[in-house]
Amino acid sequence: MAAHQTNGDESQNGKRIVMRVRALEQENEELANVRHTGQKARLETEISLRQKFREGLKLTGLDMKFLIEGVENETEFIGNSLFVWQHRLNLAKATARTHKLAA
Repeated sequence: MAAHQTNGDESQNGKRIVMRVRALEQENEELANVRHTGQKARLETEISLRQKFREGLKLTGLDMKFLIEGVENETEFIGNSLFVWQHRLNLAKATARTHKLAA
């Protein structure tokens, strides 16, 4: 009778172990799905952030191009103004020499 009871206990233990193994396998599958989903979401987020960063760089590049064009225009204007002032200065010097010689 003791042998029969031991076999029954072992059978019950075996059934419990099998149930626990199945539960653990199911849990592992769920964790793998969560990990895969989380990894996918993380990659999607990273891609989105990189795209936004790239767009920001494009806008910054356009802003810089606009600023550079503005500086180039101002530099050209200043250069032209200096040329005009230099010409006026030369005329004033020539006029002063002419008046000095005439006097």
